[in-house]
Amino acid sequence: LNDHHAFDLLNTLLFYADLAAVKDQLKAVLMLVLNRLQARNTPKYTRAFVNFVAFFMCLEKSEPTPKVLVNALDAIQPHILTGLLQSVIVPNLANLSSPQDRKTAVVGYLRLVQLAPGLLQPPYTDNAVPALLVELGNKLVVQVAEGEDGAAEDDLAAVDLVDVSAFQTNYSRLATISKQSLDPAPYVADYRGFFKQTMSQLAQSNAALLVKVADAWPAEVKAFMGV
Repeated sequence: LNDHHAFDLLNTLLFYADLAAVKDQLKAVLMLVLNRLQARNTPKYTRAFVNFVAFFMCLEKSEPTPKVLVNALDAIQPHILTGLLQSVIVPNLANLSSPQDRKTAVVGYLRLVQLAPGLLQPPYTDNAVPALLVELGNKLVVQVAEGEDGAAEDDLAAVDLVDVSAFQTNYSRLATISKQSLDPAPYVADYRGFFKQTMSQLAQSNAALLVKVADAWPAEVKAFMGV
């Protein structure tokens, strides 16, 4: 019931803690999260996982968090991120629909592509990274009326607080408050502009990638990007 609240608390810990204090524990945390993802998954858990990855990628720490994440995942299984992108993250990006979640996803996953070692090389550029950039353009950059999802997300959290024990209720409320108060990317005011700027930078170093991605965008995104 409270999986997504547990992710909110994990995000809060990563937000405030020094990277050095949590870096050595990250592999164990990821193994726990991935084992649950494989063994007993739910749509809400998947959505929370996709948001968790994006949230961590947004954080500016003593070293790039995308590099830290990929190194930890590779220590579990080399190139496991390729499969996660294709089978979990890309198919579920559309479910991150609130304004804050859209911003977190765009900024976080673009930072992943830009800053993680090897993401702009095979096997990532074969399918996983192009699919990620296409989906970010399709689902998270096209203008959406602000506020259309926020109330629904709050209602969903409220439903989860009904008919649970006092401990669960307090735990859930604490996590929800933490989620509402944290912006992992305060340095980005306009995530659509950030997307456009970052894609332009990627095009300078990997023009073939942008061509591959742009060919799959609908006309609205192509017009927004000027391609």
